[in-house]
Order: sequence, then structure tokens, then C-alpha cells
Amino acid sequence: MTFSDVLPSLNLLFSLFYLLASFNLTPSIFLTYAPTFKPLNVTHQALFRSHDHANLLVPPSASTSSKNTSTAAHTPLRHSLSTLLNFFAETYATVFNFQEGPPVHDPLCIAYIAEPSLFKGKRYRVDVELEGKWTAGTTSVDIYGYRDQELTAYKEDENSRESWGPKGKNVFVLEELDVSFSPTSRLTTETDAVSMLNRSRLSGIDSTRLLN
Repeated sequence: MTFSDVLPSLNLLFSLFYLLASFNLTPSIFLTYAPTFKPLNVTHQALFRSHDHANLLVPPSASTSSKNTSTAAHTPLRHSLSTLLNFFAETYATVFNFQEGPPVHDPLCIAYIAEPSLFKGKRYRVDVELEGKWTAGTTSVDIYGYRDQELTAYKEDENSRESWGPKGKNVFVLEELDVSFSPTSRLTTETDAVSMLNRSRLSGIDSTRLLN
């Protein structure tokens, strides 16, 4: 069964799958842990394009001879990441018409922890729709401040812990991303040095079917 087979049977017109699957729990997380929210309009700015794939297979720091065999992954870790991202590339191209390359949603979580300066955002009131027939699991971000008068804890002291709770602006929503950075290069290089996958090195891994 493919991703496209599953899509018609799920209420994903507006909601994300993991929010739909656990939408009764999600509001508690939003009101308890002061989370950072990374919406699709941000993650879809970070695409894994063909030059990113070339640098993933063989790092820019590699020798000239290694670069000349760019269809072979430089390490087992790079091979694993390449095949995973290639799967997403095919899915996003087929299902969502992303022809330049797939967005790298999950690596951006690590990027935000490692380099938060790459992102810009703002605190908002965020709630999850629990009852709508077509919108259950939808995240509702109060961009225009329609509920500001209700957020008494935020109005009293926006730096207090309570200002992130039921009467406050409870989520930091990312809005902009510095797209000039490579979404995988630095993280992959640092992980390459310590990955258990590279302990028994494989060679000559054929990656000719991956992104061109």
C-alpha cells in the first residue's frame, strides 16, 4: 500500500495525520510545554534539490577522485540518508507535484535546535479543532489576534509561565527561514564522524537511481 492509497481514506484535507491521530492529546501539549510550531509554509521553503543530493552522496571536502564517482555514496550513513530522501522525493513528486525536490521537514527540527538564528517567528494563540467533521485535527493559529482580549495571562505578564497556558499565547510559531543554508550538509558531516553505520565501511554503493 502506498501513501497515495491511504490518503483518500483519511481526513487530511486540512489536518496533519499525527494531529488527527492524537488530536485529543495535542491541545494538552500546546498548553503545557510552550512548544515551537513549524508549519508547512516554512518547511516547504527548504527543498532537497539535486545539488544537495550530490553534496550528500560525496561531501565537498572529499578528494577530487571521490567526487568523480558521485553516483556512489561516500559512507554507509550517506547511502542510508540518500535512499530515504529519494523515497520522499518520489512520493512528493507523484502525490504533491514537488518537482524540484522534497521538503525536509524533520531535519529542520534539528536545524532549529542547532541554529535557531536561521528562523524567525512569533508567539501566537494556537488551538486544535476537536469536533469538526472535516476539520478535526486542524491547528488554528490566531494570526490576527481575534482572541487577544481573552488572553489575560499574556496581557498581565508575557514573560510569565502562565502566559504560555490556557489564557496566553501558547506556541512560538516559525514564520521565516533562511533558505540559503544547506539543509543536510553540516549535520551530515558532523554525524558522519560518529555514526555507527560507518564503523564497518561499505564501498561502491550504487546510487544511480537517486536524484539526478
